[in-house]
Amino acid sequence: MNRTKQIIVGAAGLAACAAVALGAIVSLTETFENIQGDPQAGWTFNSGDEGIEVNNGNHYLRTSIDTFGVTLSTKTDGSNRLAGNKNYRAEGVVGFSITTAGTADFNTVRDMTISIVNDNGTPGDTSDDFGFYHVTGRMMPFDGRVRTFRFPMPSQVAGQTPDGWVAWELGPNTPPNFTWDQVVTDVDELNFHYFHPEFFYIFQFHHLGVDNIRVYADTDFR
Repeated sequence: MNRTKQIIVGAAGLAACAAVALGAIVSLTETFENIQGDPQAGWTFNSGDEGIEVNNGNHYLRTSIDTFGVTLSTKTDGSNRLAGNKNYRAEGVVGFSITTAGTADFNTVRDMTISIVNDNGTPGDTSDDFGFYHVTGRMMPFDGRVRTFRFPMPSQVAGQTPDGWVAWELGPNTPPNFTWDQVVTDVDELNFHYFHPEFFYIFQFHHLGVDNIRVYADTDFR
């Protein structure tokens, strides 16, 4: 496999949007333009090779990683504004979008998936975590072209699991019979997966960039 870091074709198209300073998280857009403090703004690909790149004055988060499938995650250290005991129902969150582009060693096309995770009150112990994931039906070709993907978050559904969402046991100590309500009203981690959690994939190098992570309220998610 080619281990040389590749420049993401079209990364200049990851145009920055102005972040909206609100008390609530809805309508917030993370552009990675604030390089004070944590330049990654509480986001990680959980790889040893990640950081902020600049293309034509625009900042975006990038990674190069040898893996079966890439995941963009909120950090669990409290630095991310979208996760960590967040009640998406009370916040009125109905969706997210990200702008992304990437290449891979082979002709790779992957499902785009979103997941939310509850740490069961033990942030330092992942063995008892639980959550839900949703495979969106949108596909990500790793061909270098810039695309924007939208991810629904049916936070107002109560008393049952929303259609298309799957319960996810993330460790050997995951408690039985956890519910959608438990997770969506106490989100400790938000993830965007460039793969289907139920599928098997070979390892290969992925070179990926992401920008403009936006949160939608019920008035503007169409």
